[in-house]
Amino acid sequence: MLHPSSFRLNVQLLNGSCLFELSWGNSQQLVTQLHYPNTLTDCYRQWQQAYLNYYKNYRPDLTTPDPSEKTQSNKELRGRLKGAGSFSPHDRRTALVQAQQELLAAFHHWLRSRELYKIRAEIARIAKSHRGDSPLQIFLSCAPVELERLPWEAWDIGEEFGEIKPIRLIRVPVNLQVEIASESQQLRRRARILAILGDDRGLNFQREQTALQSLSGVAE
Repeated sequence: MLHPSSFRLNVQLLNGSCLFELSWGNSQQLVTQLHYPNTLTDCYRQWQQAYLNYYKNYRPDLTTPDPSEKTQSNKELRGRLKGAGSFSPHDRRTALVQAQQELLAAFHHWLRSRELYKIRAEIARIAKSHRGDSPLQIFLSCAPVELERLPWEAWDIGEEFGEIKPIRLIRVPVNLQVEIASESQQLRRRARILAILGDDRGLNFQREQTALQSLSGVAE
């Protein structure tokens, strides 16, 4: 049984169609099937290529430096040019923004399909009646990974039903396997932190690294 303010949404792609399974409350469930458009995959690939083109050629020395980082030399801040071309940074930025807008437009158009109306309406109905400070939660799992990569967090589910309370979308794996830790493991385990800072293309992460190091006494 799910918490009254929580949904579980499973989305699975098989043979060109997506199966949406929404469950909530006391074993309540809605199931529908929706055609998956190839144009959505094309838009994602175009956005991915535009993203890579922009950041692979990103020149930190063309941006305004942070005055608080005076200790770093100009040489360290200078971008490393991989090759020459006819596209300016502005052109690449414009292409990235356009590709992002096209991806989101195609994604929203797909999710506004009439086949998903009952699912959207049920989520909006419960969101309107939801009480409390915490937002309504949707635990989302997708398969395969190509479907999981889509920008689900941008899905404005209740837009067509007027003002509703906030909805928080939380991604979860399709398969969950929980191992019971021994008593000794529970006693010695500390919080674990995974930090992804980026690569070394002229970016300075010294402050972030210092902040992480300050937590070494209480976390791994």
